[in-house]
Amino acid sequence: MKDLTTYINKTLMRSQSDHINETLVYSGKHTEFVDAILEFENEILILRRANYMKNFKGCWCLPGGAVNKNDEDIKTSIIREIKEETGIELTYVESERMKELFEYKYENKNITHVFYVRLETKPEVKLSKEHSKFEWINFETEIPGNHKWVPELFNILQQWELKNTNENT
Repeated sequence: MKDLTTYINKTLMRSQSDHINETLVYSGKHTEFVDAILEFENEILILRRANYMKNFKGCWCLPGGAVNKNDEDIKTSIIREIKEETGIELTYVESERMKELFEYKYENKNITHVFYVRLETKPEVKLSKEHSKFEWINFETEIPGNHKWVPELFNILQQWELKNTNENT
């Protein structure tokens, strides 16, 4: 993923302007979240939230969710959320390689811990009832159709892109 800015300029503004009258805000009780960038051969997995969901219905997002206070740590939360939402069980090697990239603070003061892992093989995805569709997408070469996105998703992906750029220079 090298040029999300170009993608955003071409797609995000059009997509969000189509949905300008919709309220895309979080109305839940949780304040700490986890999100996963799951990459396989330059594609990342995105999920479409089911239309009946209270928060961000019909929006595309990364796999993730609320931190469960019963989890022993944040990494346990993201591994659990990946399995719950996608049916993907990370291998031991993938779990060990998975790293927390950064914490992202939303305008409403909630935070998400953003994790990244490069998958060894392309897994079979079995969606939970929270999601209605998934796609593996390469933002360098593909511009999806009229996708509606969870607010600030591209801020998170741009921060990831910037972090990758800085680590590779």
